[in-house]
Amino acid sequence: METDFKKQPREFYRIEYKDGYGLHNAVDEDGCYFINELPLLRDRHNRLLPNMISDTIIAQTYLDNSVWRFCFNSMDDLHRLVLDNEIEDLKKYGFKVYKIVADCYVISPYQAIININNIISKEEIL
Repeated sequence: METDFKKQPREFYRIEYKDGYGLHNAVDEDGCYFINELPLLRDRHNRLLPNMISDTIIAQTYLDNSVWRFCFNSMDDLHRLVLDNEIEDLKKYGFKVYKIVADCYVISPYQAIININNIISKEEIL
């Protein structure tokens, strides 16, 4: 498992709201979390992925969460956790799916975090 930060560029996949927040932190104009609108997705995500504290490889780095963002390690991981119909629902709320290439990241068996200051490219794919 990789724990140093600067590496060869690698692809990651992220579902992101227009304000840059991901699945668990994006809120609507009333301050309600979008993830709660899709309880099956929320519950599956919480069941299959450890949170940032329980994922000990991620927890060592994520303390400064102002520059780190969670990503999926592969499209297969993304599709294992987020169904196609849920992606469509998320898009209606303003989320997009991106392929991101970064060279500063930490990978765990479950997920990855990337440093937003070290993104080489970011392409909307869905």
